[in-house]
Amino acid sequence: MSHKFQQMIDLLQQFIEDPECWPFLEPLDWKALGLLDYPEIIEKPMDFSTIQVNIAEDLIYTSADMIADDIRLVFTNCMKYNAEGSDFYNLARKNSTKFESLLLQLR
Repeated sequence: MSHKFQQMIDLLQQFIEDPECWPFLEPLDWKALGLLDYPEIIEKPMDFSTIQVNIAEDLIYTSADMIADDIRLVFTNCMKYNAEGSDFYNLARKNSTKFESLLLQLR
């Protein structure tokens, strides 16, 4: 495993451990929440636990950039589905900005 790959795993772990990131930990149960339009709007759902499984199974990610892309997808999906200015939108935007800032520090 490359150093950059391990750094990305560590960065993901930071977000997982952040109590503010609870909405991004598990797949959204859109059916239970009655969000029936969710699959029409979000083409590729993503969450932190799915990223962890993908890393553990060593099947999907061939580079640290691929992990970063899926972390970004978590936040962009949230911002795409939720109205601008809503609590979830703002939380995703804040954490997206934080992620990009931390990512720049790794390179």
